[in-house]
Amino acid sequence: MRILLAYILLLLFAATQAQSTSFKYLHGKVYNKASGLGIADVEISIGDSSYGKVSKRSGAYVIRARKEDDSILFQHPGYQPLKLHLKKSRRTIDGPLVRLQPNSKDLPKLKNTLSFLPLKLITGGLCINYERFIKTRLSTGIYANYYYRGRQYFGREEFTGLKLSPHARFYFKRNKSYGFYVQGGLIVAYFDFSKLNYNYSNVLSKSISSYFWSGGIEAAVGIMDILGNYSKVIIDINGGWQIIKPPFPDKIVDEHGTEYSHNAAWWFLGGPGSIIEIKIAIGGIF
Repeated sequence: MRILLAYILLLLFAATQAQSTSFKYLHGKVYNKASGLGIADVEISIGDSSYGKVSKRSGAYVIRARKEDDSILFQHPGYQPLKLHLKKSRRTIDGPLVRLQPNSKDLPKLKNTLSFLPLKLITGGLCINYERFIKTRLSTGIYANYYYRGRQYFGREEFTGLKLSPHARFYFKRNKSYGFYVQGGLIVAYFDFSKLNYNYSNVLSKSISSYFWSGGIEAAVGIMDILGNYSKVIIDINGGWQIIKPPFPDKIVDEHGTEYSHNAAWWFLGGPGSIIEIKIAIGGIF
């Protein structure tokens, strides 16, 4: 009986010790607060412990902490030390560090971007975007979309054409790593339809070919992010709306006086005049 009791007490002691020394893993990124880029070789320590870790080239780190630890300290010779309070439920801790001496290298210097929009290929379009920074947070640019085989997502109408969208952007925040902006622009477009389908009483159909000019306006909000610390590859994503009137007539009348109507829903839902438009671009900054 005494042996059993001693064994139980030993198990309880071991469980208490395991619980008191249980660990959790913290991770995150240490970065330059001005440039947004990661910082390498930052010394990271937890609570009053003597052990620590050093951040990688990208600024990423993973460190083990005890559950009772209540703070994390980031230190680097060129930056002000940063001490943050730890919350029990939080596992991701980023460390924005401020240089001891301001450095102009932290400011974005490159002024041009050129990117490609791959999703436009789905509807037979080849689209690129050029952007030129006038100031750090102000730029102008143009989307150029050439429809070499324009078509509906679902349907038989086909066209070729050119859609130009000169635009301006204001960045609420921009550094060497990323930017958040609002965009506004104009639209000028030319379309040459080889097949426009018109219906009469949903039974008879008539196809015509014609060409049209059109125009409109657009607005969007988006982000531009540089992939990696030392990369010049960017991804640019924005979402917004545009207003561009369908360039073709709603109705036509044949030589017998029969009136045919056209269903333009596809134009506003995924077509060149889509009211809601998401743009995803991949390219470079130089």
